[in-house]
Amino acid sequence: FDLEGVSGRVPEWIDGEIASYEDACRELKFGLKHLDKVRAGFPIDEDCSNHVEVCQDISKLYRSLASFTASDDDKCKMHKRRIDILEPLVTQLNIAAYDALCKELRFELGEVHRDMMEIKIGQVDSGQKRIKWEKIADLCEGAVRHYRQFAKLFQAVPGDPEQAKNPSKVTGIGEEKVRRWYLNARFYCARCLLKRPDPDMAKRRVHLNGALEEYRHIVALAEAHPFKEGQYSFEDELKICKEMVSLLPSKIERLHMLPSTPSGT
Repeated sequence: FDLEGVSGRVPEWIDGEIASYEDACRELKFGLKHLDKVRAGFPIDEDCSNHVEVCQDISKLYRSLASFTASDDDKCKMHKRRIDILEPLVTQLNIAAYDALCKELRFELGEVHRDMMEIKIGQVDSGQKRIKWEKIADLCEGAVRHYRQFAKLFQAVPGDPEQAKNPSKVTGIGEEKVRRWYLNARFYCARCLLKRPDPDMAKRRVHLNGALEEYRHIVALAEAHPFKEGQYSFEDELKICKEMVSLLPSKIERLHMLPSTPSGT
């Protein structure tokens, strides 16, 4: 960007080595001061691409700040600010015109919700904090929703002959980098569904069946479009997916014998 003396992207603004949370907070304030100025210069209804990119840079600043604190609660506060910045954008963008930006935003929002979910689960498992299961479930739902919306962007658009033949056909994943991006989203979606808490065993089975379908889809697509060995290899994740396809049916069947009980979360 170059707007009234504000040039470059976030990494160029970092002044020296950041060694502490206090240093990171100082750089965050410095970066936000300039990014807010840039964002004001690119209203979303006049320059959508640049406006969204500025918001993504602000999100990166908060993500970087989160890595400098040991406090799980502070990490979640930083991630919540990222959601507040990015989530309003996805409803304002025209998918046909801004397909790439929509994908980037959906994937990042899935990632942020998943990170917060993992932090909350870690707090509960370590005995650090008692958290209502509904709060963790809401974060899981947020992650799953955005990952699935991300995956939906790879389906043929309505009106396309391919969409009429096969509405669920995945398109645009010929490049290995993009294919791994798509598969990662489905993989993370499945992991979230596996971890989603719910005292109702019938609903728990629904979540696990959802995860099973995700794993089956990943295996089928990865085997139909194999990766070459190298930077974008999906070998480790594919192995996990195949294991889950084998193990989950019996786990789901066992849940039929369990009554619904209050969650310990």
